[in-house]
Amino acid sequence: RRGVDVVFEQVTQALKSKGHDCSVLGVHADLQKMVSGLRRRSPDLVFNLLEDFAGGMQGGLIAATAVLDLLRIPYTGGSP
Repeated sequence: RRGVDVVFEQVTQALKSKGHDCSVLGVHADLQKMVSGLRRRSPDLVFNLLEDFAGGMQGGLIAATAVLDLLRIPYTGGSP
């Protein structure tokens, strides 16, 4: 878990050093939390560091990136 926190911090600091506003949205296995957090933030881009969603549930990562597609929010990383 600690390695993940280090990566979040490194990415956040790199983006901030280039003048970007950024925040971390930890969603774990909660699509509703993800949708409400994204709507509240209204990001220009999601820097997608999601490696697992819903404890490895089959299709979990696909569902998470599909939400980004449905909300028409550009993101880094693989698509559904």
